[in-house]
Amino acid sequence: MLGIRKGRLYREDLEKFDKIHFSGCTHFCYEGVIQHEKWRKEKYKNEVNMTDDLIVEWNSKVGFNDLVIHLGDFGYEGKEEEMFEVVRQLNGTLLLIRGNHDTDVFLNGLERLNNVYVADDFGVVLRYEDKNLEMFLTHYPVMLDWSIRRVSVHSHIHGKQPLFNYMFNVAMDYTREVVISEEELIKRIEGYRSHLTREKMLEYYDKYRLQPLTIDKETYER
Repeated sequence: MLGIRKGRLYREDLEKFDKIHFSGCTHFCYEGVIQHEKWRKEKYKNEVNMTDDLIVEWNSKVGFNDLVIHLGDFGYEGKEEEMFEVVRQLNGTLLLIRGNHDTDVFLNGLERLNNVYVADDFGVVLRYEDKNLEMFLTHYPVMLDWSIRRVSVHSHIHGKQPLFNYMFNVAMDYTREVVISEEELIKRIEGYRSHLTREKMLEYYDKYRLQPLTIDKETYER
């Protein structure tokens, strides 16, 4: 059992999996998302066609011994039975962080399936001790202070650009992929961290009119 009920995971907790992937706002079985997202409307004929294609894409990227951390809105309310059938067809182990369209009926049903974990409603803090990195994995973007250590990884806002550069959107309508790899996400985060000097942090605080503070070594690294 993963330690997700305590709200935290360490990367070494996940060593039993071959690969880690991230996903969010897939909205399996939901016709409405096709109407709301132009690129989906151009690509998919209807919800059945979309769901079938997403299952194929998922299984082409996710192995049987992989983990997918899904940051909410797997499908849509009222589509629970269809979504259970989707989960049964997907490769890998699923760790779901609840989104605003993930119902109690769906979550309770998921916990009876094999290779599925459901996190607490807030989400999970995933810690990479070797990288001095903490990912706050939540459905909604989380406001943090600028830090070399902590980032917000989220979905919910679909194809929109996150407000702050320490926020990393893994929603399908942003990435245009049903899952993205851990390697790809880490690469994006390291690109952000590589330019995050103390001077840059002060610029951000000034730009967003946040309370001024002294960026000392402890603040920078925490």
